[in-house]
Amino acid sequence: MFCYFCHYLSPNLLFNNKNVINSHSYYMVVMGEYNKLADAETVASGAAVMGAASYVWNNNNKFFVVGNIYKTKEDANKVCEQIKNTANYNIFVKQIC
Repeated sequence: MFCYFCHYLSPNLLFNNKNVINSHSYYMVVMGEYNKLADAETVASGAAVMGAASYVWNNNNKFFVVGNIYKTKEDANKVCEQIKNTANYNIFVKQIC
């Protein structure tokens, strides 16, 4: 999966003995992966009506409906488990960076 920050920005940061940046991953709760933008937008709109945050992310012509992004996999998994049975979506956690 392509991450703009990891690919372009991280290697170009300047480092010295005082500054250290540790690598880190982020995890998104996905409410489905679709081949058509219209399908993803329909799911995102339905999730928004139910009060959930939802965004459509296009990654190589695959459209992901993203609920939210978390710093740890554990946090993302907790949320995923809490909402898994609330709708007829294929809900899962995906590492993004």
